[in-house]
Amino acid sequence: MENGHTKQVFAKVEQVRLLIHGDHLRPARASFFVLTDGVDLTDEERSVWTRFQQKVAKIMSSQGIMLAPMIHADVNSVSAAKYRETVPVRCDLLGGTVAWP
Repeated sequence: MENGHTKQVFAKVEQVRLLIHGDHLRPARASFFVLTDGVDLTDEERSVWTRFQQKVAKIMSSQGIMLAPMIHADVNSVSAAKYRETVPVRCDLLGGTVAWP
C-alpha cells in the first residue's frame, strides 16, 4: 500500500479511529472512522481506504468480527460523545510512517 500517492492520501487524514459495536471484550462488529480536518477526499482517495478496509476485513473476520461500512467524516462534525466511543488506530497496513495521535 505504500507509494507516493498513498502517502498523499494518508497526509489528508487527521485520524483513523475504530468504533466497536456492542461488547468490547467480545466484539462482533466494528466501524472505521476516517477523519479529515476541513478536507474532502476524492472518490479515488476513498478507494485507497476501501482497499485498506478490505484487507483488514479479512483479518478481523478470522476473529469473528464483521466490519460495518467505513465512515468518512470531518473531525469537526463528529460529536464529542461519538469521538470518545472510538479508539485511535495504529496499523502496519497503513505503512508504518503514519503517526496519528
